[in-house]
Amino acid sequence: MIAGAKKYATDNPDQIELTTLACKTNDDTPCQIAQIQDSVTKGAKAIVISPMGPGVVPALQKAVQAGVKVVFVDNTVDVWMPLPFRRRTMSRAARRRAPTSRLS
Repeated sequence: MIAGAKKYATDNPDQIELTTLACKTNDDTPCQIAQIQDSVTKGAKAIVISPMGPGVVPALQKAVQAGVKVVFVDNTVDVWMPLPFRRRTMSRAARRRAPTSRLS
């Protein structure tokens, strides 16, 4: 996903300014909260995020209140549901390749 976003940003510099961020571990909620807050402060129009857990919700709510669009990928947080959001867990191509039935 990141490679595709970077390619799009390179090919379309007049349409998008892309910043990618990552914490050192997948459970560093304080890092992710700080990144959300910093992105809002710097004027982000959208945040595409795989949230680390419900601890990031207050920061995301403030982002939405500031007019930032929030898109979840890979993860979501149940307590987020009352707010408007868009969720994408798989690309369209991945959904086409995914099995249509489950084994029980």
